[in-house]
Amino acid sequence: MIQENELLAQAIKYHQSGDLDEAEKFYSEVLKNNPDNDTALYFMGIMSHQLSQFDLASVYIKRALDLNPKPEYFRDLGGVLTVLGKHEEAIHCYQHAIELNNRDIDSLFNLASLYSGIKNFEGAVDCYEKLLAIDDTDFEVLNNLGSLYFNYKRDIPKAIECFIKAITLNSQYPDAHFNLGLVYSWIDENDKAIEEYEKALELGNKFEGIYINLGTAYQEKNQLDKAESYYKKGLELYPENPMLKFNLGCTLIKKAQFQEGWENFESRLQVFDHHNLKLPDVPKYDGSQNLTGKKIYVYPASESFGYGDSMLFARYLHSLSALGAKVVCSVQPGLEKLFFQSDLKAEIISYSTPVNAEEFDYQLPFMSMAHAFKANEGNIPLKEGYLKAEPNKIREYKEKYFDNNYFKAGIFWYSPVADDIRTMSLSNFNGLFGIDGIRLYSLQKGEGIEQLDALPEAARITDLGSTFSDFADTAAAIMNLDLVITPDTSVAHIAGALGKPVFILIPFMPEWRWLVERENTIWYDSARLFRQKEPGNWHQPVDMIRNELFRLVNK
Repeated sequence: MIQENELLAQAIKYHQSGDLDEAEKFYSEVLKNNPDNDTALYFMGIMSHQLSQFDLASVYIKRALDLNPKPEYFRDLGGVLTVLGKHEEAIHCYQHAIELNNRDIDSLFNLASLYSGIKNFEGAVDCYEKLLAIDDTDFEVLNNLGSLYFNYKRDIPKAIECFIKAITLNSQYPDAHFNLGLVYSWIDENDKAIEEYEKALELGNKFEGIYINLGTAYQEKNQLDKAESYYKKGLELYPENPMLKFNLGCTLIKKAQFQEGWENFESRLQVFDHHNLKLPDVPKYDGSQNLTGKKIYVYPASESFGYGDSMLFARYLHSLSALGAKVVCSVQPGLEKLFFQSDLKAEIISYSTPVNAEEFDYQLPFMSMAHAFKANEGNIPLKEGYLKAEPNKIREYKEKYFDNNYFKAGIFWYSPVADDIRTMSLSNFNGLFGIDGIRLYSLQKGEGIEQLDALPEAARITDLGSTFSDFADTAAAIMNLDLVITPDTSVAHIAGALGKPVFILIPFMPEWRWLVERENTIWYDSARLFRQKEPGNWHQPVDMIRNELFRLVNK
């Protein structure tokens, strides 16, 4: 027994020093003399784990457990089984270890991590809370628990409490600062978010996400120089990160730095799955290839949204045709008739129509057109309008709804596919009701139209949206209006592309297409922009529109 213990001690000594070959010789000698030495079996399992021999490690540790069910044996077998993907077995091992020692911090922590990995978030929360009952000063556990409260439970107060406690215990812990910044970003407390992100960065947290989030936080404050700076700092460390490139592109376009902006904007093809090229083996037209006699496929990013993008960039179908290309353009449901009747110099097909990739020499997503044609303020074509409504349909709407001498204004307020910050409620337009000499018409269709039912009878608004079957109907109705008033939605684009006067309400943080600090837009001569002065507050731009309506009526 003395010799066996000495051999085992020597094996452990070699093992701890990192000399695994010598350690294995001594462990093997112990097991040769006593195959039931659970300690030697256990350490052989640990060593096999270190050598990435996971199946062998599980065999050794299971044999040790059969001989002596120690909590640490269960715990380390759980670790091996986790690596092998045998999650249920691993869970049972950790649970056995905790039953044998309910203060086994390592087993509780490992089990919490495993639960998080397999999306058993309730189990993970339970483990972390048990860990804090043992030691409420563990800032790493507090950080992990806070992340679960935020990401899984959306319990914002508890998440903030956990992160602040973690920072109180260790103010130099960058992960807690970063995660607290995430929560503050979520609840639109940008100044606090920036403070936490910058502290995390100062403490050495320099992964891609922190530069993305800092840039985005400054974008939301419309501090574009700061946003640009952080995106570029991130790209110095991670030059191929597509999200950093895409966000930088959006920022530069807003600043009218178009060439570099459009180049980086193309990174959306790698960022968003729905922006992937639809024909993998067909080259993308980038503006440099000769299109004479070539066939090109143009299409939107998605069948279910991006209608405004399709209408915005449809102007370039003329340009492609002028370069000698035969253009086939697929569009979302509801746009086919409008595009067909507008004579856009392209064959118009439905998005759902199958296409044979072998027929095409090039492909071009709608949202890549600005890059291909090097769009800038001085060269954008057809700003006066390029979509056309059908004359008979215009007349039908005129006879039924517009045979009056009022100033006719159409309003639209909600789109279910637009960001929350871009859309409005009908009640935001209350200040426009009841102006003498003005007749209001609702262009709202689908979700949001129910808000008309809540209006007082004195509001007097004519519902047109319920008569629309597609955008061709919308176009015909708009051609009878003197003005369209809408937030940043597809209705803004159809009005602008028809050449009709349109007032577009823009949120404090605008999309790239509307740039910043200007009342006009580079895309449509007939459009005028009314911008929020502070996030979420539509009162000021609506009041400006009200004043403008008074001026127009009096004129």
